[in-house]
Amino acid sequence: MLLFAPHPGAQTRFVSFDGRYALIGGAAGGGKSQCLLYDPFRQITIETKRVSTGEIKVSAGRAILFRRTMPELREVLDRAKRTFTLIDKGVEWKEQEKTFTFSCGYKYMFGQMEEEGDWLKYYGFEFTWVGFDELTTFTEEQFDQMDTRVRSSDPVLSKMLSIRAGTNPVGIGLEWVRRRFVEVAPPNTPVIRRVTVPIIENGVQVRTETVEHKQIFIPARLSDNPSIDQAQYAATLTTKSSATRRALLDGDWYVSQGAWVGDLWDPEVHVCKPFKIPSGWQKYRSIDFGISWPGLTSVGYFAVDPDNNLVCYRSLALCRPTIQNAWDLGMLLRDVEIQAGEWNMERGCSMISGPLDSACWAQGGQVGPTIAESLMEVGILVDKSTKDRHGAADQIRYRLGRRSPHPTLLDEDGKPVMNVPGIRWFDTCWSWVQVGGKRVKVGPIITLPVLPADEKDPDVPDTNANDHDWDQTAYMCMARPISGIEGTPDVYLDIDELEEQRSKRSGAGLQRSGYRGIGRQF
Repeated sequence: MLLFAPHPGAQTRFVSFDGRYALIGGAAGGGKSQCLLYDPFRQITIETKRVSTGEIKVSAGRAILFRRTMPELREVLDRAKRTFTLIDKGVEWKEQEKTFTFSCGYKYMFGQMEEEGDWLKYYGFEFTWVGFDELTTFTEEQFDQMDTRVRSSDPVLSKMLSIRAGTNPVGIGLEWVRRRFVEVAPPNTPVIRRVTVPIIENGVQVRTETVEHKQIFIPARLSDNPSIDQAQYAATLTTKSSATRRALLDGDWYVSQGAWVGDLWDPEVHVCKPFKIPSGWQKYRSIDFGISWPGLTSVGYFAVDPDNNLVCYRSLALCRPTIQNAWDLGMLLRDVEIQAGEWNMERGCSMISGPLDSACWAQGGQVGPTIAESLMEVGILVDKSTKDRHGAADQIRYRLGRRSPHPTLLDEDGKPVMNVPGIRWFDTCWSWVQVGGKRVKVGPIITLPVLPADEKDPDVPDTNANDHDWDQTAYMCMARPISGIEGTPDVYLDIDELEEQRSKRSGAGLQRSGYRGIGRQF
């Protein structure tokens, strides 16, 4: 009885990939969960043959498939219980261990890791296959820790070790999954990930070796799964919000269902090509200070146009070892501003000022000057930020939805086109930082679009997420607050109007490309 056969396209590419890491993801309904559930049977089939021919007495293979929560895991288990006995009449199920043992001895486990440290429950095991259903619901630490458990001394199984995952572009882990899998190479392109590992002999490290592992990202769309009613499924998604449709129907990795900015973020509008800041525009600097992850320092340089719109023309992301303390940060910012012509050489201080996290005026238990004092000693002028998370959230949302007249573009009636947003960023406002031996891409145009809302207070972002870029943006918006005043030349577009604008651009052939797609230069 044939219970599962991959469809041509994404599913076939996924199950036939022979490298260590493979992610199938994107739009909902692409058949990712089915692929994951039955993928270990490649190993089980080989192990069954080895046992039947007498090559081995019992298989040492072990697979585990993860869902983040137990209710989600039960849904997968129900399907497994219905089908695994049809594949192998001798398979045994143990409820307490959540494990199927097949006739050849191969064990197929099911697990969940709801809490950050739940990977410890599986640290004593060795696995030959690990799967993550909805990878973006897991943390990078959980993924990396389980990666260390994928190993085997069996000569056949050691050549089939693999980690497989499927996901939609939603969830708290969207940022790291996108960085690790989606952005490293074009879709369907195998790449080599090199890992340096220590070689231990008699308890002593004698050398290191570089291990090469292949990985691939395979985008999946609704059309890749003819097993479901695609028209009905798509019709259901079209009733959802724009962000949800873009994530689940289009497989867009640069929006997030449940993101705090929701439908307000539009990379075609809020990200633009760098341009020369006019001399009459005031400049400011905003700082959210920290040292080690998650205490990343985020710095944004903003200019204000005559309509009181903000443009972030430079952003910096800094942590150890680049800076060790506030003095290091001050010296680095001084060098940046000297090079940019923003430093008063005669007075030995910056020509610009701006908000700094109000906590930096407190002693915080250290001996000596405060963080604010250390920066000002170097010549970095700062003001105490206004710490009002809800007020800042309102200001940022207002600016994202605000539109002012374009200086040159006119509509069919000869009136200025209202398309200059209340806040935007140069497409250069991102950078890499080194965190725990990994390169992490951060910056406002990377983190803001996917920053999740607080589940208990959806009006503000989740403080457990990487909100450092949001904080420095919030300080700046609170330093230059705006409100809708009747008679001013700006308008605030509601969600329907924003979606209408996007539809018009799409109809004109413009392609959405997330932060990588360059916005228009004014």
